[in-house]
Amino acid sequence: MQKRILQGLALTFIVLSLSMFAITVQRASANGITGDVNGDGQVNLKDFFTACRAFGATSGSPRYNANADLNSDGIIDMLDLLIIRANFGQTA
Repeated sequence: MQKRILQGLALTFIVLSLSMFAITVQRASANGITGDVNGDGQVNLKDFFTACRAFGATSGSPRYNANADLNSDGIIDMLDLLIIRANFGQTA
């Protein structure tokens, strides 16, 4: 049981650390709203699900969506999803 608690705390620490990192490396979308993957002027579940469909894709692969690569590191990963989360609800 203690092992599970420690694993949960470690995971929480990692997620919080990644959140802070993601917020510092974020870039704006074409319309100026960071996290607006689909360009509709708002950051919402549509952006999240669009990024999720490309999750794990790397630059050059068929599923790669450059708009979902919010930190421009060539891979759609948790950092990109955290950027969407950090800006969720923003509108133009």
